[in-house]
Amino acid sequence: MRGQSSGGLLAWCVIGFVGLSVAAGIYGLRKLGDWAEHRRGSSDEPGVTPPRPTKPLPKGGQFPIGAGPVSVFVPDGYEHEYERDPDRHEYLVVRPAGQPDVRVSLSVMEPPIPTVPGDFGVGFVRNRAQVMGLTLHEVGDKAFVAETNRSSDGDRVTTHWVIGCGKLVVHIQMSAWGNLRDSAEVRHIAEKVIPSMIESLRK
Repeated sequence: MRGQSSGGLLAWCVIGFVGLSVAAGIYGLRKLGDWAEHRRGSSDEPGVTPPRPTKPLPKGGQFPIGAGPVSVFVPDGYEHEYERDPDRHEYLVVRPAGQPDVRVSLSVMEPPIPTVPGDFGVGFVRNRAQVMGLTLHEVGDKAFVAETNRSSDGDRVTTHWVIGCGKLVVHIQMSAWGNLRDSAEVRHIAEKVIPSMIESLRK
């Protein structure tokens, strides 16, 4: 009987030891998980990850169009950068922040000779409107026409604005790809943003 009691006691000790080990392991894993969550975030409360800070939207302002004498106002929330074409002409590229499928480029076309009349650009646009059968728009001392076309596969829509600004001609091109080509955002840019940019053109 004493041998049986000793064996039973030993069995209970083993079971108790295993149980305590499992409980300690679970507790340790929970504490380790809490510590990992705490390290992942900066909050003092375990398991809470604070929201990531949002990137501030770009500030607008009056920016030169390439190396030419004309500048344009870019509204808040639009990224801008300068690029060069194969002929080394510099132009300004504008797009809504974080939106690579909409692109607005602006360039200045210099007159063929320096001694052209002061309204050469306006006359050029008026003549283009007449020859191409386009609607002529005049804003202050500026005149412009707009043309829209689609790529052969229909995936890209491009609109061109040709603006006479004194003796200079400014070209604005907006391209939109994929689902954005007929979106409300692109219509807003074409109907509101671009006309305000045209009005803001300064020499």
